[in-house]
Amino acid sequence: RAQSLQVSLRAQLWDSRTGRYRIHRLLPGPQPSVRFDDSATFAFGGNALAAQYGLMTTAEVRRFFDSVEAAHASVGATVLGVSLIPPYPSGFFAHPAVREYGVYQNGGQWDWFAGRLVLAMFERGDSQRAFLALRALAARDQQLGGLFEWQSVAGAGRGSANYAGSAGALGAAVLRGLWGLQSDQSSGVLALSIAPRFGWRDASLAACVLDRNKQLVVEQRVDQATVGLSISSPAPVNVRWLLPDGCFAAKSRLGTKPVAVHTESVGRDRYVVFDAPVANGTLSFALSPVGRCGPDGSDR
Repeated sequence: RAQSLQVSLRAQLWDSRTGRYRIHRLLPGPQPSVRFDDSATFAFGGNALAAQYGLMTTAEVRRFFDSVEAAHASVGATVLGVSLIPPYPSGFFAHPAVREYGVYQNGGQWDWFAGRLVLAMFERGDSQRAFLALRALAARDQQLGGLFEWQSVAGAGRGSANYAGSAGALGAAVLRGLWGLQSDQSSGVLALSIAPRFGWRDASLAACVLDRNKQLVVEQRVDQATVGLSISSPAPVNVRWLLPDGCFAAKSRLGTKPVAVHTESVGRDRYVVFDAPVANGTLSFALSPVGRCGPDGSDR
């Protein structure tokens, strides 16, 4: 059924000219009183989810991600999350919430949508772009002093300043995206995995798993070209680590014992993958070649 739905979506809504899904197709019948050609309208939220859930191929995802910043710049937005680009003209909708151009769901900015796109960027192999977008969102929200329901294109907070939808979407972008944290209990046994995407930055994570009394704690420390990941977990953790451009992992160890690793690629990203899971201990590895692999040349 899922495959049939995907085929139908592609046939009816995919637009190869723009490289994204159309917002809809009009059926025969009465037309709106205010005419507006929305065939090329960028429906941000729906396309972000399409990228995340595999409704775009790897090549299509790359083209889509490449187009996002330009689309937002066309309406004067400095961070991601504009719901519709361009918005419908004022008066197109009768409802007062969306009657005006650039207001609420008619072209307002939404962390609710932006967080989902950032997560898709991390998971589909464009972590550099995702990190920069997440950092811009965090800086804007910190300046506003809250997680607002939505923002004007100029960046002013609107609606609730404690919006659960914004918190949830940005939280997922941090936990699942930036940390690559995944948990699975479908087999009846807790399985955990992480894929830190901080590059040369020190970072720490404390996340509840199963219940409040059981935490996964991870500390990343970088000393010149050596990375250390200290892990304390109630269950074994599968570990991947995003490699900066031009870097390879060498001398991989758990404590003092050598461990086997291999590399994997996802989109533009490359990972060092530890072959065996870790429950408690410190993973370490050196990044080489040191001459062209460093924070000054490749700050991922």
